[in-house]
Formats: sequence, C-alpha cells, structure tokens
Amino acid sequence: MSDFTYNASADLWEIAKDPDAVLEYRLHWYEWLRGSDRYWTPRAYFSLGETATPPREAQNGKRYRCTRGGRTGTTAPSWAVNSTPFTDGGVQWTLIGDEDRINTIAFAAETGITIDSEGKDATETVGLVKLSGGTAGRSYMVTCEIVTDSAQTASQQFRVNVRER
Repeated sequence: MSDFTYNASADLWEIAKDPDAVLEYRLHWYEWLRGSDRYWTPRAYFSLGETATPPREAQNGKRYRCTRGGRTGTTAPSWAVNSTPFTDGGVQWTLIGDEDRINTIAFAAETGITIDSEGKDATETVGLVKLSGGTAGRSYMVTCEIVTDSAQTASQQFRVNVRER
C-alpha cells in the first residue's frame, strides 16, 4: 500500500505505508537541477541569452544558450555535443555545458522508521530510499539532502503515515 497525497496547507507530500511493508520511494530532483533552463519546444520564441535543454524525449545531459534570438523550428534540431553553434529555425544555439547532477545524497528519518538503503539512480537526478518499520497510527518526517556537482545544496521533506491496511 502506498497512497501519495499532497498536503497543501503543510506544503508537503505524504505517503501511507503498512507497518510491515518496505516502502521504496523515488524523490525526483530533475526540475530543481534544471533551474531556470527552459525545455525546447517547436515554434517557440527564445531571447538572446536564454538557456534551454532538449525536450525530455531527447535529453542528452547538456545545456544550451541562445546566441541569436528568434523562433525555433518545427522539429527538434540535432543537439550538438561540441561547442560549434547550430541553427534551429531562427534561433542559434551554443553548447554551454553539462546539466547539474546529484553528487552526494543523504536521507534522514525520525526515530521509529528505518532507512534500509539510500542512493541515487543512474541519471543522478533521482534519490532512492527504502524505508521499513514504523508504528501504526504514527507519522514520520523523512528529509533528503543533496549536494550537486556544482556544489549547490538543497533539501526536501516528505511525511510517511504508517497505518494498518
């Protein structure tokens, strides 16, 4: 059993688990790591200096800067992996580097619930944690803290509500 809900008044995600079950939780950091970069979209206007990443279906782990503003083409360009500028409709793009990734990750949980394992996935944009135990009728806060390749730090929390089926 794992029912996710968003508690708007607490600005917090909550998940329910059975006290005898192991909860495997994936905490997605991709949007935060992307920062102010926009996703490329067809026929969109980009201004000089704006940054973008390829759309999700064409992700290559790179970031690009608009070096000539205009409107993108109707189909996605071949995203360069070198520093040679390339044209996309009326826009010119230049590679500026790799997207930021999770370097280190650590989970902490309130006493009473156990962290069995923690880590990150192969994309280095998702935190993974397995939780077990807990007492039915109790709630436990879990915190995830990351440090990125560029030394940025961030944390997120979620609440685990333990209940019998």
